[in-house]
Amino acid sequence: MTSFYATKMLTTGEGGMFFTDDADLAGLALDLRDYDNRDTFRMRYAYKMTDFQAALGRVQLRRLPRFVARRREIAAAYDSAFSSLPLRLPLGQGHVYFRYVVGYTERDRLMQHLQNEGVAARRPIHKPAHHHLGGEYPATERAHLECLSLPLYPALTDEEVEFVIESVLKFFAKS
Repeated sequence: MTSFYATKMLTTGEGGMFFTDDADLAGLALDLRDYDNRDTFRMRYAYKMTDFQAALGRVQLRRLPRFVARRREIAAAYDSAFSSLPLRLPLGQGHVYFRYVVGYTERDRLMQHLQNEGVAARRPIHKPAHHHLGGEYPATERAHLECLSLPLYPALTDEEVEFVIESVLKFFAKS
């Protein structure tokens, strides 16, 4: 399954795509995606994508290589600027940088500073699953408490990237 929500790499505004090679599962998904004209009662939803949304998605798909290239360019600028700071930077080759997530033990202070500067830095996930389902997951909990997602999207201008960098550097200069 993949999401096409507005903040994703490729968007149709809402919706997503379901992948399976299981005919029974595909049949169930097709049945559940629409609630109209059904002989049996079962909770169903209107999960259909409109033609307008599909057209937007097709345009986005053609632009995806440029979107990924721009995200990598921004991430490289962040990597270069933040390499000497006490931040845990994203790792991995071939990364498409859906988000640029850093780790810092005083994440909330950094996040507040950036918000005061006008930089929209947020926790990557509002609540991890174990907060709802129970269980102890120390590494997940640490990530939840320390990770911060910095602005990174293809329309971010070079000036805005520089502003984010300067705002982060300003925080560490004061610390």
